Amino acid sequence: MPMSAKSFIEKLTGNKRILALSAAGLFIALIIVQDIIEASINHFSFYFSESFVFSCFWWLFIPFGYFQYMFANSSYRNTLTNGLLAVILPIVFHLVSFPLLVLLLSFLFLDHTFVFSQTWNYTLSEHLYQVILLYTVPLAVFILYKSKEPSPPGEMNLPGIELEEKERVFIKTLTIADNNRHFNIAVSEVSFFTACAPYISVCHRNKKYLVTDTLKAMGEKLPSNEFVRIHKSSIVNINHVTEFTSRLNGDYDTTMEDGTILRVSRNYARNFKERFNQCHHVTLK
Repeated sequence: MPMSAKSFIEKLTGNKRILALSAAGLFIALIIVQDIIEASINHFSFYFSESFVFSCFWWLFIPFGYFQYMFANSSYRNTLTNGLLAVILPIVFHLVSFPLLVLLLSFLFLDHTFVFSQTWNYTLSEHLYQVILLYTVPLAVFILYKSKEPSPPGEMNLPGIELEEKERVFIKTLTIADNNRHFNIAVSEVSFFTACAPYISVCHRNKKYLVTDTLKAMGEKLPSNEFVRIHKSSIVNINHVTEFTSRLNGDYDTTMEDGTILRVSRNYARNFKERFNQCHHVTLK
């Protein structure tokens, strides 16, 4: 049974690959028609081969535009740096790729080879503003569109905007099992947590208890305004820290209220010092 015109159109539009190739072919045809009209108006000679080769300037917007979209849409950290990269990289790649592609195609198919510098200068003088506009305006519209979309539950994905820390519910008490006794302690009264695989050690009022958990998982449950990671194996309650001293190698030693000395790794030192100064209002004389 012959396929109806409606069914044919539905099948054609349903195949994204065929649709994309058709759109690209139509786009290239329109560019060549434009060159024909321009040559006719200005009384120039029209050469199909050269028109086809130089039309690759517009072809390149297809792969690089797709790259820009994928980069902006899937970037796991939507920061200002990523936003700038999403604009600068396609522009640079496009401006460099076009002269190289013209050089290759003219060498293979034309009698005259267009050298890189010749096409490069032509591109900068004739097409620079078009490249900048076509890689900035659509991206800006895309960002604006995404910013107005409601975020999926538990997820925020706004390209070009740095994500704020998700609100979390922190624990206020911790259940301790000591032999046959089970009791709760206030998290704010815990001085520090240390790794003691496969457990973690909890220091509470000069006593230590073992809890079945990992330090990473515990850190995600603790109030972020009180507890700070100081080492891969230690988390301290900043309110229970009395002082810290430098080891002169980037690391520090911190002293807790009970006299325990814990090492502050250089990887966590900056954040620890900032939190300590905020909590204890340190002033320098």
